[in-house]
Amino acid sequence: MNFDDALNKLSIMSLIEYAKNISDINNDLVYSSYSKLLNFSSSCVETKNENLLIGIAHMVYGWMPTMLEYREIIELDSFWENVKAGSLDINFLNMIKSSINNSIVGGSKFLHFLNPMEYAIFDSRVFSSITKSKSYEYNTNNVENYSKYIIKLRSMRNEANELKQYLIGKRLISHDIGLMRCMELCLFYNKN
Repeated sequence: MNFDDALNKLSIMSLIEYAKNISDINNDLVYSSYSKLLNFSSSCVETKNENLLIGIAHMVYGWMPTMLEYREIIELDSFWENVKAGSLDINFLNMIKSSINNSIVGGSKFLHFLNPMEYAIFDSRVFSSITKSKSYEYNTNNVENYSKYIIKLRSMRNEANELKQYLIGKRLISHDIGLMRCMELCLFYNKN
């Protein structure tokens, strides 16, 4: 099944089914460090300078298994406007991708920590959960697929409170986790 067809089948109900299979993640290193990293990046965002961006990009890559190869980033005023607006403009996303190791996976993590209410993380585990396929190398680094994924999650946000309440009730997440992260976590931890 191709990515577009698989993404169209994604629903809040399928995410709730995935959530039922999540075991206790509170001791998972990826999850347990998330809130601290999010708090750090949130406290830095007001500075809005290139040093901050380099620091957050390195932080995100420290959270990943790959060392950052930072390339000169973008014109800062338009960058911050795009991040704040949750832009999915393909040129903007390609600029993020080329600046962060030529990787939209790393770029998605970077954008998520800068604006967690508008951007979710997109990686091979999320892609495999959506498509039920391990053939993800090209597809997870595809800016158009990332844009479609975010559009799909945003379209389900109004329904995602049920999912969030389920995850909170199961004590899998805290109240401060955003809806985009709730949906992404179900995909990330899906073992089907």
